[in-house]
Amino acid sequence: MESRIKKNNVLIDNSTDNIIFVFRENYRFFYKKLISDALEVLKNADKVDKGIPDIHARTIEFLVQRGTCICGSEICDGSKELKALQDLLAYIPPQSLGTLINAFSNECKNRTRSGKNIFEVVSSVLAIVEQRRAYNDELQADIEQLEERIKSFESN
Repeated sequence: MESRIKKNNVLIDNSTDNIIFVFRENYRFFYKKLISDALEVLKNADKVDKGIPDIHARTIEFLVQRGTCICGSEICDGSKELKALQDLLAYIPPQSLGTLINAFSNECKNRTRSGKNIFEVVSSVLAIVEQRRAYNDELQADIEQLEERIKSFESN
């Protein structure tokens, strides 16, 4: 019985290690609420532009220098096309706060996705630990009963 208790204690230690592993692998869970709140604030911020994905200031500068837009229109000094492209520079990287916020929001969403439900995993492991401890208590009670019976035989 004592060997069963020792073996069970090893299993309890392994379960404890498993819980630590679950927490280490699911650390994102602990900042999920903070990120969710931040994303909600950013979603409701109407003043922040959304930027234009994959267009950079270098692209606009290249088009102006080349003198031809991607649509084929000529870009020359004083033209409405040049004015539109210069206005666009305020909304694209590296200047665009909106584009940076969008990138931040996407990164936050990716980091907070978790396939595991940490509460379910930890609860199930803790239930197993409790069962093993209860089993140890039963074995220990059996050992104590046997010791008492042995003492009673020895005294007779």
